[in-house]
Amino acid sequence: MRPATVSQLAALAAREQAHFVKVEVRDSDGEWRDLSALSGLKDWLLSVSIECERLDQPVSQATVSLRRDGPLGDTLAPLMEASPHNRNLADAYAPLLDYGAPIRIGVIVVQRDESEGFAPGLLRLLTEAGELILTEDEFGLVTESIPFVPVFEGRIDRVTWQGDPIQIFCSDLGAWLMDTQIEAIDEYGDEEGVPVEEVMQDILNAWPSVLGGVLLHVPVSPGWLVRRFEQDRVKVLEAIRALALQIGWDVRYRYADDGVFRLTLYEPDRTADTPVFTIGADRYYDVRQLEVKLDDIRNVVAVKYITPEGVSGVQVATDAASVARVGRRYMEIQEAAASNIDSAAEALALAEAAVHDLSVPPVDKEVEIDLCWPLQKDDVVGFSPNGVHYDEAQQYAVVGLRHELSNATGRTTVQLRGAVAGAYREWLTRAANRVRPTIFLEAALTLAPTEATLTFVGGPNVRVRLNNGAWESVTSPEVYARGAVGDEAQTLDVIAYQVWGRADSLVRTFLIPAKAPNTGGPVPSLTAVTATETVAPLCGVAWEGDYAWTTSVTNDLEYKLRLRDYFTGTVLADDLTTAAGTLPWVGTTGDPLFSGYVQNRRIYVDVVRLSDNAVISSVASNLATVETGEPC
Repeated sequence: MRPATVSQLAALAAREQAHFVKVEVRDSDGEWRDLSALSGLKDWLLSVSIECERLDQPVSQATVSLRRDGPLGDTLAPLMEASPHNRNLADAYAPLLDYGAPIRIGVIVVQRDESEGFAPGLLRLLTEAGELILTEDEFGLVTESIPFVPVFEGRIDRVTWQGDPIQIFCSDLGAWLMDTQIEAIDEYGDEEGVPVEEVMQDILNAWPSVLGGVLLHVPVSPGWLVRRFEQDRVKVLEAIRALALQIGWDVRYRYADDGVFRLTLYEPDRTADTPVFTIGADRYYDVRQLEVKLDDIRNVVAVKYITPEGVSGVQVATDAASVARVGRRYMEIQEAAASNIDSAAEALALAEAAVHDLSVPPVDKEVEIDLCWPLQKDDVVGFSPNGVHYDEAQQYAVVGLRHELSNATGRTTVQLRGAVAGAYREWLTRAANRVRPTIFLEAALTLAPTEATLTFVGGPNVRVRLNNGAWESVTSPEVYARGAVGDEAQTLDVIAYQVWGRADSLVRTFLIPAKAPNTGGPVPSLTAVTATETVAPLCGVAWEGDYAWTTSVTNDLEYKLRLRDYFTGTVLADDLTTAAGTLPWVGTTGDPLFSGYVQNRRIYVDVVRLSDNAVISSVASNLATVETGEPC
């Protein structure tokens, strides 16, 4: 929870409240302009909506609604150059509401005094100088000397003014980092390991945004060392968030204790179970969502990793309570060889963070309450029983907030779930078995193979079918024999799913029948090609003879070799089954290859994939020169 004074908490707890909102935009002269009170008019601002600190959404959004036209003929429409609001100090055109312009939003909440002896509607304000009792108009006059609580800081993304009011769409400061592209692959970390926060800062320094130098705020170091790795070309915010997620941490702009929004690396407190607030049954206005569902729950997470020495390992974390309730729901995260998750301890920590976040649904409840600006993602909130939705006290963790503000009311819609989470959808996108099962084709390359095996490793919900037949469920790796020489080829489909009828992935492979003896890999290498001498013909009579070849490779279980004439493309042998052979050739005096006393021939050997007859690669070779008779 954000820090708040006693008087601020008292105002938030009051049954009768008054809200004052300030929206400021920095103009081209660098001055902050209060959109709530331009030209002495206090009601330019109509409403503000802020979507902030949402799970899996690292950049907060805000929408501001303003009057387009003022009472004195002035306007905020950006293309009205004559409007005084669109002129800078040098009297040059400079629209106040422009894309990229910095914007910030603040709020004050005070208690309406309805106590005996006071006129209705008076406001009670506690200050360092003491308590003030003011009318609402008087309070509006003294707000200049009262600090507004910052609730949003960012930039203007888009302005629309085809109608009145004007709509301003904004993103917080993280949007600049989400826009900034890492343009070249580079190495970070070293062999001994560098603290992850230093690596993040190096990335921020190497690819600065419009904000210039951004200093990463790290209240507590995670103590994780990052070895040398190559950073791919992605957005800056995406790169540093990927590093944070490897250890189950988060990084985003958050309000810091010094009163400034800072890019913060922090660990969500997944053990938090003490409410920072308890909301009474008569203090929330609408329960907009209250549900329990199984979709995307994962309660067993395996993390596969590779040590610096090249040894593979796996660590598994299980939420036993969730398994007992909804059954085993498995997910696998495969770390690449270059990943910095390269030890059993790191892999287990990653698995435990993921299974904690995924073992309950992402949003159980959405409720509307009075404005509560101190709330942050990962806070725990208590709810008193209301006798309608539940009859026992409940507590939930905040996973998202939306503040609806005006100078009349203030409401907060809180999205909640059963426990604190650092991520949800981002975990699912990393799941190896979420993409497709892993397929292996294993074939023994012997002189006379009679079968090969097909194995796969998938999640708990896998079905297979042969030759478009019936789907059969499979719960463990299986072996499928391919046919012997002369058998028909078969198709094997493997499907992975969470809900039957909605495939997460579908893989098709071919079980190719065994072929003739094989002596090597699929790419041919011609070791010798020769041609025999012929008898000198008469003019107009075809040249005839033989050429012979020897190769180091003939065919492979999934491929065949095909012999073609280099110049004409004529197929001389469609499927070579021996390592050497002899074929006739015919040439005439009109053959463009005929030249004087020699006959030069070239051939192609193609590697052809059996499943679709596609040419994978080709090798060309010259035939030996052959002495001939007199030319015509």
